[in-house]
Amino acid sequence: MPLAWADRVWALPFLTVLCPSERFYEQRGRRHQTLTERAWQMIRLVGRWLPGRDLVFVADSSFAALELLDKVATLPRASVITRLRLDAALYDPPPPRKPKTMGRPRLKGKRRPTLEAVLAAVHLDGGFDASRTVTRRIFAEELTHIVAQQEQPGAGDYKTQFQEWCQKRHDTLPRYATVRETGPDHQKSFEVELSIQGEVVGVGSGRSKKEAEQQAAKQALQQLGV
Repeated sequence: MPLAWADRVWALPFLTVLCPSERFYEQRGRRHQTLTERAWQMIRLVGRWLPGRDLVFVADSSFAALELLDKVATLPRASVITRLRLDAALYDPPPPRKPKTMGRPRLKGKRRPTLEAVLAAVHLDGGFDASRTVTRRIFAEELTHIVAQQEQPGAGDYKTQFQEWCQKRHDTLPRYATVRETGPDHQKSFEVELSIQGEVVGVGSGRSKKEAEQQAAKQALQQLGV
């Protein structure tokens, strides 16, 4: 929310949610709600409170669960930013359930290697140059942002710059909309439109929605002479 005495947008806490332990639920004879289940409930609640706002939830690695992130992806104007875990447990989809199979259906398939294991295998097979190439390809966007921040704090984060300008000039927030997705799942390309009060002021593309949004904000800043 904007504050009259501040030069930038501040985020203030407005909702606190308790997540009791599994023992707490056992003592009361109730089903335990996990941290990610409770988080999904609150994300939907905030979405109902603010239906016209783009919602970005920043969380630590405790929320880096594919089930939660997959659910949030179904919401039109919500996203989650969480720390990447090199040791994250990844699984294939569950295999098709055969007719007349007894017991509960499987929730996941075969265990897949972690990103940490993949990078280690690349290093052992191809050496340092190969692992460096793969690592740079995976983390290209993050590395570019880190270098820009080191050279000039605040540089490279065009979305933040544009949002602050919008708050000062129009007292509103910009809106990003994905208008096109192309390419196979492993090599997607996204096109994003940036608008202010319904008027498109920038268009960007990239290998991720985040990169496309940054490019759209950069174009808008250049066109508006900010």
